[in-house]
Amino acid sequence: MKLPEIKISLEDYIKGLDIALDFHGHICPGMYNGVKMALGAQQLLKLDKFPHRDLILVTEIDRCLTDALMIITGCRMGRKSLKFKNLGKFAATFHILQTDKCFRLSQKDGIVSKTMKEIKNAGIDYHDHKAGAEFFLKIPFFNHFSYQNTSLNFNKNELPGKPLVKVNCTKCGETVMDNKHVEINSQQYCKSCHKLI
Repeated sequence: MKLPEIKISLEDYIKGLDIALDFHGHICPGMYNGVKMALGAQQLLKLDKFPHRDLILVTEIDRCLTDALMIITGCRMGRKSLKFKNLGKFAATFHILQTDKCFRLSQKDGIVSKTMKEIKNAGIDYHDHKAGAEFFLKIPFFNHFSYQNTSLNFNKNELPGKPLVKVNCTKCGETVMDNKHVEINSQQYCKSCHKLI
């Protein structure tokens, strides 16, 4: 499959980095990578803008990259449009529910350390994201990230929207939503109480 050329303008990239910086609190390689990944994914998905109501984002790391992806795409755990698999990888899967278009992007090994070295050798502080942006942006998108077509399957309880199933735990009485309970002998238990039975 021939991949399209991804062209992100410096202006859009810096604007995204500004937003990510305001949300995350500091600039770091994860911010540079996450903003670029999100803006490239937007072009691959052929979306005019984020957020998009049919986009589900699955991130694989509990670090800065996820914050950048979240703030740029508008996907949120509270809206059930952001899913998290703690695999410790600088990677994310983008899935449009309506069209079933789904692909995974992952940071290529060594690209960040090489770029950070270039920034340092140029006498630039990478915290100056307006100067650092040019170094990260000059890397062709598919030299920076690996692309893989993939598929995701979600059950109806994992999709955005109101909870379809809501029960109270027989043991602790707390509400459990989205079919995340365990049923034993017609009794519903939260997973915490189930472990104690």
